[in-house]
This record gives sequence, structure tokens and C-alpha cells, in this order.
Amino acid sequence: MNRNVFNKLSKKKKRIIIALMIFIVLDLALLTITSLPFTRAFFQSNANSSVDLDTAKFSFLVNGKINEEVSIDLNSTLDDNYTKVIPGSSGVITLKLDASESEVNIRSVIKINRDNIPDNLKIYKDAEHTLEINNIVEIINYKEEKEVKLYWKWVFTNDNENNWMDKQISININVTGEQIINKEDEIPYEESTLAYNIIKNAMKALPDTESTIYSPTPKTVPAKEASNTDERTLSITEDDYGNSYYFRGNVQDNYLNFNNMCWRIVRIEGDGSIKLILEDKNSLCETATGGENAFIGSSSYGYIGNGTKESPYKIDYLNCTGNSHPYCLRGQLQKWFDEHFATSQESDYPNNNKSTLKNEFQDKIKYATWDLGNLEDYYTSNGDKVDEDYCLENGICYYEAFYRNTRSHKDKYSTIKSTEKNTRFKDYISTITIDEIHFAGLKYNASAEQVKSNYIYNFSEWWWTLSPATYSANSDKTSYGSSVSDVSPAKENYGGTNYLINIPTKYSYIRPMIVLNNITINNALGTKSNPYKVE
Repeated sequence: MNRNVFNKLSKKKKRIIIALMIFIVLDLALLTITSLPFTRAFFQSNANSSVDLDTAKFSFLVNGKINEEVSIDLNSTLDDNYTKVIPGSSGVITLKLDASESEVNIRSVIKINRDNIPDNLKIYKDAEHTLEINNIVEIINYKEEKEVKLYWKWVFTNDNENNWMDKQISININVTGEQIINKEDEIPYEESTLAYNIIKNAMKALPDTESTIYSPTPKTVPAKEASNTDERTLSITEDDYGNSYYFRGNVQDNYLNFNNMCWRIVRIEGDGSIKLILEDKNSLCETATGGENAFIGSSSYGYIGNGTKESPYKIDYLNCTGNSHPYCLRGQLQKWFDEHFATSQESDYPNNNKSTLKNEFQDKIKYATWDLGNLEDYYTSNGDKVDEDYCLENGICYYEAFYRNTRSHKDKYSTIKSTEKNTRFKDYISTITIDEIHFAGLKYNASAEQVKSNYIYNFSEWWWTLSPATYSANSDKTSYGSSVSDVSPAKENYGGTNYLINIPTKYSYIRPMIVLNNITINNALGTKSNPYKVE
């Protein structure tokens, strides 16, 4: 290796970087990879006398190559429905990141340059083409390999794409591999992004002896234990997109100002998006008082049926049809969202049309996927799966999420990581699920004293969660059907539990949640006095 190159690397704590360039040429349908020839990392001895250097092998290959161009026929990446790369076509490019011969962990950054390509040719992280990406960060442990899939689609629109006929269209993708030398290198997001800064600030609370932020379980176990103490700030679980980092307990570094309101960060989703819950609609965090300001009004949940045995209440969050329309939960959430974030207010709530965001929010707010859980199956208190008639005749039955979290305490949280039976929907706004309530530190039948300092708890009003709870007849058989998990303020004479259940016809308060994309922000600590700021 050239000594000048080595000296430059030495000033960067002996970090070796391998840079690769991938060219996707649509008219030739080729993908090529080139790289720089750096292949080893060096660690110098502290001895004063003349000694040999200790060396660890640094090896990082992309699609099996490092110093050569690699060509891939882009047509071979097409989905089965297409034979040519044209508007409407889609496919997947697989990058094989190989550290199997390396003796150091590697941080890889994949950057996609969108210059000189059609605006409608998109690259996504997921096969459903919902998570558009420009950059990806991957952590590859030494001796390991990882496949990264880039899902591309030339999206149909009303735009005339004739300008791209008979032209060379090149997509440049940079792939770099860096030796990991500190804890911050292990953060799987780009520097200056909101997700990166949240995790970086959380790392500062870790003892110096701990080498990583990753912690499989928090200090107290969700659903089994309540939490009102300051835990390790961030814990981790797996969701549909990867590793999700969540706040739990009496945390003080998850404040965020957005659109002249104060929000609390609930969790970072596996794709890097940030889930927020309202803290104060009338104030920035520096002066926020919370309480009733965390709510936007009250409503029924949304239901069909009239509560008789022949026509039991069934939750109907998605459509808000029946007697509750238009004063149901989803309708009120959408109405409030449009008033504060959209260019105009729709006349019908809810509706299946996406709101048109104001320009300043276009790249910030995510049209997110939300999860109602499994609405098909019912369980007895003993965990036996039963049918609807059994529930209406024989007593209380539980929806899966409520049963799992209050009775069996299983480790899987299905509104965080979905099952095939889950009912999912897209929207800009919704509210919190029972699983997220438990991850935050609340617990069924916990006392107000047990959770009074929890960041997500609120002593002001009852408020809806998104998740259904029970399906049964009431004790005197005068009402039949569904109930919903409802957070209790634990006021005097309200009982001690920090959440109960409520039938969907009753009114509870509404606490909105939105999801931000992993946007670039200025440095902040996330505290009440120095919150994250989305400009």
C-alpha cells in the first residue's frame, strides 16, 4: 500500500474504506460495479521500541468483486410480468455484501444518485414499493454475509415518458465499506438524520464498558411489568421492517417540536421512520404542559351493529359507518390532520383518499401503515380459541392482542410485527396500539402509583388506543359485542388501573399519532429544554 495513503488512513484511526460504484444503464440493461483496491486494516502497537504491526484482515466484497467491474443484466432482475425495462415495469437488484473473510466489523453505506433518471423510476426498500429510499446503511459483522435487495419500479403516472425513449439512463449507486471503530459506527442510519441522532444521544447514557446500543430486552419486561423509572433510554424489538428502537419508562430525551406543537417520540420503526404521539397541541416543548392539551377532542370509536345479540357491536375503525359516523375516531383524526397539515379540508371523514399535504410537510410526514391486529379470532381466559357464538353465549372473550398482553404475556407483539391475519391500513394519522402502550411501560391493572412518571401516561382524560379488547355480552346480557382498550386517567373514583376497556359507542378522548420520515435535522438533545426540531 502506498505510504501516503496509509498515513491518511492512520489519521482516521486506521479506518479502511472500500468504495464501489454501481452503474445501472437502462438502455443496455447492465449493472456494473467498480471499487478501490484497499483490502486490509491495521492496528498499531503501543510499544515504544521497534515492533511489528498487528494486522487484521479487512475484506469487503460486493457481488463477489472488489477490483473489477461486475456486469448484471438488468432485464434479469425484472418481475415475471415484464420482459423489458419500460414504464410500469419493476424488479429487484440483489447486492451481496460479503465480510466472510474479514476480521473486523463493517459499516456499509449504499447511496443512490437520482440525477438524470426519470422522476417516476423509484427505488424501494420493500417488495410492496412503499418505502422509497435514496440511501441505506447496513452493518455487517465480520465473518458474515448479507444480501441487500433494492426493489425498483418505473411508476405509471399521467406524465409523458417519451423524452426517455432511445436515451441512455444511468443510475449510479455508491457502495462504501468502513471498518467500525466506535459505538456510533454501529448506528444503522446516516449521520445528521433524526433516527441517527436519537440513537446517538441514547448511547451517551450507556456505561463506557458497554460496546453497543443493542439490548434485546429492557430493564422491565413489557406487559409483565410497568415502568415509571428511567430505563436505558432505548430498547429494541423487531418489527416488519427490521429493528425498532423504542422509549420506555420515565424518559426525558424524546421531545420533538413539529408544526408549533410538542410531540413525544414513541419509537423508531425498522425503516428509520419516527413514530410520534402528541404531547401538547398548543405549545412547543419548552413551555408544554401536556394534560388535556395532549388531546384533540373526543369521539366514539367507530362501530356497526346495535348491540343486540342478533346485531352485536363490532368495531369499524376503517369505515366509521353505522350510528357513529361522522363522529368516530378515524374521522376526527383525519379532520384534525387536514386542518393542520393539509392544503384543504375534505368534506367527508374518513375517506380513502390521501390528503394533499402542504408543501412544507411533503417530505416529512409518512403515509404510514397502521395495524389493528387480528380481528378474526377470539380466546377465552384460558387461552382456548372459540367462535363468535360461544363468546356471546358464555361470557367474556378476548381479541388476540388484548389476550396476549393481559393474560398469556407471550413475547410476540403482533401489532409491531404483523401476522397474516392482521388488519392493516394506510393513513397519515392514527393512534397508539396496545403493544406500543406496553412497550412504553404501561401495564394492564397497574396502579396509578406504578406508572405516574411514565412518559406516555396522562392523568387528564380517558383516551382510545387503536386495539380491540373483548367480544362478549355484558354481565346483565343487555349489550353484546366488541370493546376497545382504553387508557384510564386513574383519577379518584375511576379505579386504579392505567387502562381499562370501553365499548365503541361510548366517547373517549383522542390522542393522535403521526409518523415522520427519517429526515435531516440539526443537532439537539431531545430534552424538554432542547428538543429535536423539525423545521
